[in-house]
Amino acid sequence: FPVTISAMKDLVIDVETTTSNKGNPFDSTNKLCTCGTYQANRSIIYDIEYSDKPYRDEIEAIKLEIEQAEKIIGFNIKFDLHWLRNYGIVLPITKPIWDCQLVHFILTDQQEAYPSLNKVCEYYGLEQKLDVVATEYWERGIDTKDIPRDILDPYLEQDLLLTYQVYQKQVDELEKYPHKKQLVKMCNLDLLVLEEMEYNGMKFDLEKSNQIAEEYEGRLRDIDSSLSGFTNNVAINWASNDHCSALLYGGTISIPYRETYEVTLKSGVVKQKERVS
Repeated sequence: FPVTISAMKDLVIDVETTTSNKGNPFDSTNKLCTCGTYQANRSIIYDIEYSDKPYRDEIEAIKLEIEQAEKIIGFNIKFDLHWLRNYGIVLPITKPIWDCQLVHFILTDQQEAYPSLNKVCEYYGLEQKLDVVATEYWERGIDTKDIPRDILDPYLEQDLLLTYQVYQKQVDELEKYPHKKQLVKMCNLDLLVLEEMEYNGMKFDLEKSNQIAEEYEGRLRDIDSSLSGFTNNVAINWASNDHCSALLYGGTISIPYRETYEVTLKSGVVKQKERVS
């Protein structure tokens, strides 16, 4: 691992995880398999829990890269930040980030929400991902830990490279729209705050919620019972404007019902059918 890294550099980060719930970082059955970084035309793939060896040195090396980088770049980077936080790597709120997916959304005038990396690469005329990992392994139910490293690592390296190339294209494109620069900066800053909020979550009192639900269900039953007194027990659909209008101002309410009848076929077989009247 590098001992020192040149400061004031852009650092691309991407992670590969196990696949339960699409790699959800809040699914306790998932693990961070590898973490890749790309900087100054060089990629490094860190083995976190792909193998069973200790990974403390890898975590410290990633922290050092982040500390010495000027800006952290990713694609749908909030996903990666959640995973890094799971392993004790927390970005300072003052660390500039650049989410290529989010920036693409802004640059396309908010027409393309959550585009894929492939779609953004196509937009800029770049190469595509090495989808062999998805098509030959994930889609066949083979989890990330069981993908050979000589397949998984090039896949991750390609994602890192493409993400950086997209970032370079976006920086150039943003020069044409200087009025969007502040929006890009603000939205990326907000993304760090959103990641913090999502990770910490919000306390929820399930027992109290169920208690309140029971109270409201009781009140609703009382209201339904009271309303039936105004309708002479006619089945009013309170979600129907026509029914409510007839009740308040007068009119006719048509209530469909099902009628069962028998039909004798030419073969002599008797079948029951239903019709709505």
